[in-house]
Amino acid sequence: MKYALTQFGILIASVIILIYFFSLEYFVPLSSGNINWYNLSAVLFCVFFFFEALISLIFFLIEKFLTCGIKEFPPHFRSLKWGISIAFCIVLSLLLSVFNIIPLFYAFLISVIILIIFNLFRIF
Repeated sequence: MKYALTQFGILIASVIILIYFFSLEYFVPLSSGNINWYNLSAVLFCVFFFFEALISLIFFLIEKFLTCGIKEFPPHFRSLKWGISIAFCIVLSLLLSVFNIIPLFYAFLISVIILIIFNLFRIF
């Protein structure tokens, strides 16, 4: 239960910070063609924590209700592993898109293929 509450707290905190960042007028990650590294890194860290907490919480709750009983809790390392790996792929896709290396759709597609390959061979 502590794990679910911690992930929910991280999720709420990252949403509040992202809303605060996007409400500021002078908070612009990309300004006049140049990248503001402090703003970009702050947004990417918040996006990473948001997706990590969201995915971990969803995996944890699905695993709890499908495989465990009411009084039992599943091990949290499996949901945390998937949350971190998917969040890392999303942030990497966003970063590649910001640098105009590849379009966002293709970056997400490559990330999904990498996750499928890693899952088939149980690399992480």
